[in-house]
Amino acid sequence: MQTSVVREYAKILDDQTMIPCIVKGWPDFEFAVNDVKSVREDSQSFVTSTGFE
Repeated sequence: MQTSVVREYAKILDDQTMIPCIVKGWPDFEFAVNDVKSVREDSQSFVTSTGFE
């Protein structure tokens, strides 16, 4: 709700995307879909953290 404030404080350009993620709940280790594994690019190649020095 405060996108402009976050962009200014974190120096995030308008052509960059912010993707917030909040995980809630408890894992269900017996739910079949949790056995699906996908190959993903290492996040270090595209994620930038700002303000966490």
